[in-house]
Amino acid sequence: MAATQRHVPTSKRYPLQYRKIWKKLLTLEMGVGDSTRKILRPVLGTLFSVAAIFVLIILTTPAKTPANFVVLLAPLLGMFFSLIFLIAIYQWLYLWTYYYDLDEHFLHIRKGVIIRRTITVPYNRIQDVYFDQDLMDHVFHLYDLYVATASNSSFDIAHIDGVNHRNGLILQNMIFEKMRQDRNWQGRDEEFSNKNRT
Repeated sequence: MAATQRHVPTSKRYPLQYRKIWKKLLTLEMGVGDSTRKILRPVLGTLFSVAAIFVLIILTTPAKTPANFVVLLAPLLGMFFSLIFLIAIYQWLYLWTYYYDLDEHFLHIRKGVIIRRTITVPYNRIQDVYFDQDLMDHVFHLYDLYVATASNSSFDIAHIDGVNHRNGLILQNMIFEKMRQDRNWQGRDEEFSNKNRT
């Protein structure tokens, strides 16, 4: 009896780099979508408003003794480090649940922690595969691998975020090879269907 081989997703063979968490922490970035930014803005706004009100109350309240700045800063530092901790946990979960795989005819990308997004791109729709780096990616030696299609939203959606250069090149070459195979297969399929019509 032949043993069946279990499929290992591409994201497990060529994983994202956990240095991406440090990059996101340094830029205090909590996600990639507009929905995440809509959630994050009020939270940060409320946090800073509460901190500002707290500082104003402490500074304007007359006291017989001078204000103790350790007592003043402790809650603010507690809130700040709690926010950093939550962002670190969120980014770790984001990388842990990030999934991408190359099957016979499609590139599958699934990302998100709270709101999951699945992208499926057929190889025959891919026009280009390229790397991009922002300043912090350059500092941490990270690359974002973008898959360009004719769709306007492909720049925002179809990319693999935070690979090292070696894994990025391997993934890029794998996608190009799958594109070639898919186009060759489609060409033979069209040729076969044209022969059957005559």
